[in-house]
Amino acid sequence: MNVHAPQTVEAQAEARNIMAVKYQVVSPQSNSPVMSVIQDSLVGAYLLSAPGVTLSRSEMMHCVMSIPGWDGQLDKKDTYDGKDLISMVLPMVNWKRNDVEILKGKLVRGQLSKKVLGRSQGSLIHVIYNDCGPDETILFIHRLQKVVHTYLTIRGFSIGISDMMTAMHIRETVHNERTQAFKDIANETNELVINQRLNICRDSMGKMVQEPLNDSNSFFCTVNSGSKGSSINISQIMAVVGQQNLCGKRIPKTWTDRTLPHFKRGSDGPLERGFIQHSYVEGLSPAEVWYHAIAGREGMIDTACKTSVTGYIERRFMKALENIKVHWDGTVRNSSNVLVQFKYGDDGFDAMRVEKQRIDTFEFPSQMFYGGIQEEYEQVVSDHHFLKDLDKWKDPSMCGSAWYMLPINVSRIIHNTKTLFNFPSRKVTEQEVYETVQKLLEYIENDMLQILIRAELNSQKVVWRDKLTKDNLDLIVHEIKKQYDMIHSVAGESVGAVAAQSLGEPATQMTLNTFHFAGVSSKNVTLGVPRLEELINCTKGEKMKQRITTFVCPDMELMVKRIRHVCFADLVQSYKVTETPNAKEVQSFMVFPDPEFKPAGNKTLVLYLNEWYDVHSIKQAIYGTSRLVCAYTDGPKPIFHIVANEQYKDLDISMYYEQVLKKQTIRGIQGAEYTKIVQSPGQPKCIETSLADLTTLFSNGLDCNNIYTNDIHEIAKVYGIEAARSAVLKEIRAILSFYGIYVNVRHMLVLIDWMTNLGQLTPLTRHGIRHVDASPLKRSTFEEVVEVFNQAACFNETDELDGISECIIAGVPPNIGGKFTECVLDEVIEREHAIPRPKSPVIEWSNDTYDAPWGQDDESDIYGNLAAPPMLTAPSMFSGANQYAPLQNPIGPYVPGGPPPTFHGFNAPQNAFHGFNAPQNAFHGAPMFGGINPQPPAPMFGGLNPQPPACGYPPSPKYNPYNPSAERPESPMSPAYDPFAAERPESPMSPAYDPFAPLTLRPESPMSPAYDPHAGTAYDPNQVGEGPSMGADSPKSPAYDPGSPMSPAYPQDHQAPAYDPTQSPPRASQKRKAYFEE
Repeated sequence: MNVHAPQTVEAQAEARNIMAVKYQVVSPQSNSPVMSVIQDSLVGAYLLSAPGVTLSRSEMMHCVMSIPGWDGQLDKKDTYDGKDLISMVLPMVNWKRNDVEILKGKLVRGQLSKKVLGRSQGSLIHVIYNDCGPDETILFIHRLQKVVHTYLTIRGFSIGISDMMTAMHIRETVHNERTQAFKDIANETNELVINQRLNICRDSMGKMVQEPLNDSNSFFCTVNSGSKGSSINISQIMAVVGQQNLCGKRIPKTWTDRTLPHFKRGSDGPLERGFIQHSYVEGLSPAEVWYHAIAGREGMIDTACKTSVTGYIERRFMKALENIKVHWDGTVRNSSNVLVQFKYGDDGFDAMRVEKQRIDTFEFPSQMFYGGIQEEYEQVVSDHHFLKDLDKWKDPSMCGSAWYMLPINVSRIIHNTKTLFNFPSRKVTEQEVYETVQKLLEYIENDMLQILIRAELNSQKVVWRDKLTKDNLDLIVHEIKKQYDMIHSVAGESVGAVAAQSLGEPATQMTLNTFHFAGVSSKNVTLGVPRLEELINCTKGEKMKQRITTFVCPDMELMVKRIRHVCFADLVQSYKVTETPNAKEVQSFMVFPDPEFKPAGNKTLVLYLNEWYDVHSIKQAIYGTSRLVCAYTDGPKPIFHIVANEQYKDLDISMYYEQVLKKQTIRGIQGAEYTKIVQSPGQPKCIETSLADLTTLFSNGLDCNNIYTNDIHEIAKVYGIEAARSAVLKEIRAILSFYGIYVNVRHMLVLIDWMTNLGQLTPLTRHGIRHVDASPLKRSTFEEVVEVFNQAACFNETDELDGISECIIAGVPPNIGGKFTECVLDEVIEREHAIPRPKSPVIEWSNDTYDAPWGQDDESDIYGNLAAPPMLTAPSMFSGANQYAPLQNPIGPYVPGGPPPTFHGFNAPQNAFHGFNAPQNAFHGAPMFGGINPQPPAPMFGGLNPQPPACGYPPSPKYNPYNPSAERPESPMSPAYDPFAAERPESPMSPAYDPFAPLTLRPESPMSPAYDPHAGTAYDPNQVGEGPSMGADSPKSPAYDPGSPMSPAYPQDHQAPAYDPTQSPPRASQKRKAYFEE
């Protein structure tokens, strides 16, 4: 909805070389493509590359004719297969994954799908972009879409109801599976187990209906190609919709012991608790429609409520990080020049250049494959140990694997060199390879890249496995060096804004997933947005929704008993207060009562425990209050009789229990109410506790190296700010990985380093931004605008306009991106492409009302006194005309005594000489169109040159609308035109021109009755006295009165200085003014 019109040469260069769509194919957010083949094009590519697809020669010709830029070359065959047609649109690229292989730009085998043409890491689009460039990528997508659409018009493709019908025997199998699932949960009381069994039932029934489907089914073809839908959609349409959930649980009984009045009271079967047994094809019953609406409504409410929260989160991200950019020394700094990172992302690499690569030395390197040279093998073993130690810091999705995110795909460079550039040359020896790689490693400064190169260019692998020649090796080294010079982040890049967008967008996706899977319990939002808000707000202690500490120790059972906090509320199943207690309940205690047992109160508190516990610990807790005594009966479920002692015999024991005794600690540490032994899949056992006080845990004998808590403030207090930085990174990664979202780690590091670079945790709130950014204008754009301005005025604060928000307010280009460095125009190239244009009067700008045009200085006109560069002109649409010729005069020739000139062409403005923009004296050299030269260097009216003038008069033989030099000398467009010539007394520039003379008294005026167009009397400026061409108010007239208000001698306090047409007005200063003066 916005149109951006770049004005300066620098802005246009940025738009062409940075903003263009082809440079946005790969996103720095997840270093993967964001543009790919989708929907009908993806289905068509899937069908065209299927085995057995053949095309006749006429069909093949019909398809290849739609390829843009086809060279006309086609192998002569009677029939062609689909892979031949797809190979014609592929660039020269190598790609292989699973059963799909492309070799030298030819589809050798496999069927194209979303895994190949999609937006995943290492897809075909990604490889083409990195190996062949953005132009080839866009051209490939365009050509493939053209070919596929043409093929689909020949083949045809549609989805009908018959694609969604299920065979009778499959329906019976589905029915039996559902019946068995209902039997399995008939006597089950655990809601979690019931939910899991019903979800397994739905998945198994979905597999049953999908097994017989193949590519002949259009619905299956759409899903299997990755164009639209998923397997769960097939299950719900053809088999069963499944269990509907509300807040992660089955539909609750909101009516009297039932979910709906359709059912009997007390009914608790799957159908009565939200299980939809029908499919969408069969249709839903009224109760099932209600269940489905409940689950769908929850998703919509969740989305509506959390959209504002995630939008506010992203705004805080942007306001906090917008000023962070890369400097020339590779460091990352903010607008105050405060250091945020020593290198962008800790490695200085551009996120768009990073790929997912495998390092084979993650597994222990065998001496058989790596042991050619001993020094080299020792270094490879050292690399293996380094990677193992680094593994715990990797992204959770890649932990325990040999995959890493690194630039420069060395294995693909080797493969391309062997296949695409295989030159005949001598073989290399292992020693030559080792020496060449050592020299290359001196050029590479990054440790991880050195490990990758050592693993791929191992001397033994190069000589015996890859069998590279000397030319191959030299070409590989040259390509690695070339790519290494291109992978670093560029100075001036706004990495803070990129990080804010990269983290804000996934936060929105966390809530939208609940809408896409309405009613299906496959996502849990307990980690999502609330936890992300806790982290960026730096929430402390008790305000956190859930604090978890995990640790490992030798005797876990004993440690759980020691630290788990137990109080009376955890053990008491029920209690009562009575004046006549049952003596049998404590009969065994009364045989040998405690010496301290001296009851004095009238009322007895009876506690019934729900499980056996150490009664001695309970008794100690009761006597620890110093107000109570007790009698008890030991057993599977102990019973305690509690009475006030002699000192507090008037104690209200019922109120005392609710206010004090109920919370009395029996054993453990307060805060460790949740403590148990857990084991995650693939992980060893550990203890989880809600206690986050690390100092207390250390005092119980725990090792400080085997403990972790999600309370970042506790980590910062005990371990320091660097440990807190690592904890925040781990927590954000855990949130994103739970939803299957990958974000490049460098964006998280920019955020986390902003939060920790002051040596303390800084929240992403207005209070945190105030500590980091001192700019009052910056803070006024976020929150509390009036308060910020009042405070800035009271304390006389100044703003240096270093940040983005400040510059936007003041109208100054921010010092970021292309403006980070001065752009120097190449004057030699500019002169070579200069366009000659006629001279015209330079427009003067008044310093009283208007500022100078943007970009104009004292020494140049509005175009810098230089011809406009080629990029400012549009190609001419007239054949034979200069392709970049400037706009010719759109006004017809002026004929004395004839009608005024008119515009021509379908783009001519209506009423061109009327209204507030009408030019004054448009044909006498004065500026037209509100101060614009009549000869702009760029075409007007949509870039189309107007038609040749045709205003009813025969064109002059001297007039050529396409050649300015051939124009009439009296035309303002002619190079020979002199606006100051004295021979034209009717010109406003003539000394004899008097703008104040009445028309009826000026015989030289064509409107005067005394005007004689054939008179030969010429005006003589030296003539004294009143003549035929002078009025009485002329300065040359004897009747001239200097006391007249029109006289220059008239007092200045009564009349402004008289207009002198021979004097140029004072030129306004074109220097840019200071925006704020001290």
